[in-house]
Amino acid sequence: MHRPFLPVSLFLVTSLVSCDKLAPAQPAVKAAESAEAHLQPELVTRFGERVLVFAEHPHVAAGSAATFMVHLSVLATGEPVRSGVAKVRVGTREFRIEAPKSPGIFPVVVTPDATGRFPLAIGIESEQVSETVECGELYVHPNAGAAEAAAAVVEPVIASNQVPFTFQQQWPLRLLLAKVERKDLARRLVVPASVRLPDGASAEVHAPVGGRLAPVAGRTLPRSGERVKAGEVLCTVEPPADAATIAQLHALRLELEMRLVEAVHEVEHSKLRRSFAQRELDRLKTLRPDGLSTLPELDAAELEVEMTIHEEELALGRKQTVERLLADRVPFDAQTGSPVVRVQVLAPIDGVVTWAPNSAGASVTPDMELLRIVDTSRVWIEGRVSEFDLHRLSRELGATATFLGLAGERLELAGAPYIAPRVSEESRAVLVRFAAENKDNKLIDGQLAELELRTEVVRGALAIPHEAIVMDQGVPTAYVMRSGELFEKRQLRLGVRDGATVEVLEGLAENERVATRGAYIVRLSSMAPASMEHHDH
Repeated sequence: MHRPFLPVSLFLVTSLVSCDKLAPAQPAVKAAESAEAHLQPELVTRFGERVLVFAEHPHVAAGSAATFMVHLSVLATGEPVRSGVAKVRVGTREFRIEAPKSPGIFPVVVTPDATGRFPLAIGIESEQVSETVECGELYVHPNAGAAEAAAAVVEPVIASNQVPFTFQQQWPLRLLLAKVERKDLARRLVVPASVRLPDGASAEVHAPVGGRLAPVAGRTLPRSGERVKAGEVLCTVEPPADAATIAQLHALRLELEMRLVEAVHEVEHSKLRRSFAQRELDRLKTLRPDGLSTLPELDAAELEVEMTIHEEELALGRKQTVERLLADRVPFDAQTGSPVVRVQVLAPIDGVVTWAPNSAGASVTPDMELLRIVDTSRVWIEGRVSEFDLHRLSRELGATATFLGLAGERLELAGAPYIAPRVSEESRAVLVRFAAENKDNKLIDGQLAELELRTEVVRGALAIPHEAIVMDQGVPTAYVMRSGELFEKRQLRLGVRDGATVEVLEGLAENERVATRGAYIVRLSSMAPASMEHHDH
């Protein structure tokens, strides 16, 4: 059991960027005259990229063992480091412990063998996080007496705006910290809005002719909720045929079949002629060495071969043309022998079928509506801006849309908006429209929204998350970590709020760390300080 103590920011290394020295601390707070002197530990607080290091240790003497109570927190989650090897490096010497005494607390025994000032670094290697953090310098006293003399100070007094808050209190809350940083923030004008489908995003599909509705071979008719592509054959309409039309179709089929027979005969005949011409050319070539054939005979034979090849190619082309005409001809019913005319119905746009009431075999009339298709891949976000706020609008800064039915959904809208050229006489407002991609089809036509229109950008504003602000008697307040187990209450003067980020005009300095998740509990603990003094290792 470690004795109760109240951590004091005066004995910390609170700078998060510089490598200041850990020389024997000197009290800066006056105690009451009756306060008793005792040994004060040295405290170290450092922020790495992934881990928060807080170490408490006695003043160190050369050749004497000193226990560093190293507290390690995962910055991203606020959890204690529950396993792994903790290391304390003093100069070139390294001291380690293979496992924590309890979650987050690693008692590392350090025994330096030389006097002076040495670079101090503390590291952790675990499944949760691995990092080594530079912690300034450690002063090693020449002997135990000098170390005790440096540590014999008067018990400090906790200032009224300081709040002790131990890691045993922080870890169950998964307390998180945010760095005070400079950011570009935007002033915003918030206006009511709604989601709308763009012009041309919906289409009605009508019957091109009257007749019987039929599905595409191997498929069913499209139904509501089905996605279709532009140019896709959705269904067919089979118009009725009279006797004269049927007779013409039969005659056409018969004529095409006869032409196909002729084309096949012509192809075979041209092949025979080419074969004969090639054999004659080969015969004359074999006779030429013996002088039994002449050059004019060879030239004539070669010409004949070329002509027969050309004739064969023409015959093949005519045959393929007739075959295509036969393939594209009106099909005939296998049972009745009657021609079946099918007129294709194509999808005019990409989208989702939203209305399809007809069934296969239904009788349709010309221009009768068969389907409705809606393209939901893009939407318009339309807001209404009062004419008295028009001077604040910027066409370059974009906007952010939020939606009443989608908690936490924020859609960034870039590019110049469309601003309507007239003011509504009823509402005295002007329509402002942004186009947006509708990823995962979350946004629905008619959905209520809010537009946060950026009107001005504040460059390099000192900013913190809005979650870090706690209202204390109507005053915005933040709690700054002065050391690992000591927070300081700061009253703030706020500026621009940009979404979840707020500008701080007064009360904080750049690179300080403020509590975000758990900040309200820190405030509550400041109201009952007596209950917060118990500190176990």
